Amino acid sequence: MSFILLIERKAREKGLREGMREGLKEGLKEGLNKGILQTNRANIVELLRARFGRVPLAMGKAVRSIDDPIVLKSIFRNAVKCESLDEFKRVLSR
Repeated sequence: MSFILLIERKAREKGLREGMREGLKEGLKEGLNKGILQTNRANIVELLRARFGRVPLAMGKAVRSIDDPIVLKSIFRNAVKCESLDEFKRVLSR
């Protein structure tokens, strides 16, 4: 194998390793973010259950459809403060 071909092969291997490392890092970050969103959604629904008993299916589904962590944080705070599921439903519809 010529010296140039050896250098090219080493460069491709290095690029492949770096690409795989970056891909793994991005995949882990994405997975972590998804897990945090799922946990926050579940915590909101569980908080509502603890406070008000049964949570309507549509309400739980609406909470589980939220993908913005800032919105979820705001909704969680409101779930703590609301006096009823009806009040929370109004918050959720905003």
